[in-house]
Amino acid sequence: MKSLKVSIVILVFSLGLMGCNQNSKLENSYSTKDSVESQELAMESEMDAINESSDSVMTSSAATYQDPKRKFVRKADVSMEVKNVYKSTTKVESKLTEIGGFVEESQLSSNINSRQTFPISSDSAREVKRYTVRSQMTVRVPQESLGAFLIALGDEIQFLNYRNISAEDVSLNMEWAKLEKERWNNTNQQLSALNHQSGKIKDKKEVIQSMSSNQSHANQENIHTLKLNDEVNYSSIQLEFTEKEKIAETMVFNAKSYNDKYRPDFLYSAVNSLKGGYYLLQIVLLGLLYLWPLFILAILTFFFVKSIQNKNSLKH
Repeated sequence: MKSLKVSIVILVFSLGLMGCNQNSKLENSYSTKDSVESQELAMESEMDAINESSDSVMTSSAATYQDPKRKFVRKADVSMEVKNVYKSTTKVESKLTEIGGFVEESQLSSNINSRQTFPISSDSAREVKRYTVRSQMTVRVPQESLGAFLIALGDEIQFLNYRNISAEDVSLNMEWAKLEKERWNNTNQQLSALNHQSGKIKDKKEVIQSMSSNQSHANQENIHTLKLNDEVNYSSIQLEFTEKEKIAETMVFNAKSYNDKYRPDFLYSAVNSLKGGYYLLQIVLLGLLYLWPLFILAILTFFFVKSIQNKNSLKH
């Protein structure tokens, strides 16, 4: 009877433990599910934050500020890491076509970081290259579209290296160029009037030379003004796109096996070695022949010393 009570107690205790284990498993599953969902929500909020920050980091009052009384030369320098350099480059070119901009220079290159070859069979091998792609562009954007263009670049950002924007006020420069142009024109009109007056040929020659020099300065001012207007109307942007290191695998022939295929056999190598040794012996003998005066001097010295030793032995 006592053993029966003990068995019942053990059975009840086991059932209690099983129930606790099942509850703990359910709680763990719920907590795991909750943690996964929280991680997904955190990732979504993080991506939203990245998208928002990429838009905000590309905006600047230097790119969008407008004042009818002022003229700005706007420039930007942007370097970023993108998912695919080639696609980002083509998107930029397409965007420029939409807003009336153009590309001044575009350079796309692949930099090989390492190259390894792994033999697969006697005839083939696999070449593995680790490389990075880089694109460098100089583009011109209508100044009223600069802010929108920079914001559009934010869609391509994986990692921003730097973004620099400047807006130089050139209103005074343009006013000075305008006044200088008027001054040169007035001077040129006065010189032209002097040229039509009667006078010595020498005086007219000096007037003509002054007119030519004055016209040259006027032309330079015109070019300067046109260039300044062009820089005001079209902002210049330096772009640099890079991407994560990639790996390219290519099947190539096995160079080592190819070299072994045409390696000479042992007998041919042995004969060539014997010939090489014979030629080396000839070189050594010829070198020794160059030293024949030393040999003669050594023989004469030997006999001289020997004769002195013989004389000394006869005296004793």
